[in-house]
Formats: sequence, C-alpha cells, structure tokens
Amino acid sequence: MNKFESERRFAERMKRCYPPGTRLVLLSMADPYAPIPSGTKGTVSAI
Repeated sequence: MNKFESERRFAERMKRCYPPGTRLVLLSMADPYAPIPSGTKGTVSAI
C-alpha cells in the first residue's frame, strides 16, 4: 500500500467516525502559532 492509499483510507475512516454535526472537545494542542485553550468545544462541519 502506498502513502496516498494509506491517507485515503485514514480520511474515509475519519469520515465514518466523525460525520458532520459530531460534537468534539479539544483535550490539548501543541501549536504555538495557533494556541487554542484545552476544553474548547466544536462541531464537525466537514472532513
């Protein structure tokens, strides 16, 4: 399996697990350029 196929399968799995409208809570984020506080809630709109 090549990298493209692996990434396509991962995206399909995420689409099945997190359909639009799914609510999420951020546990942590290690991005110093876009700090978002832990506990931030959001809704999936698209993958």
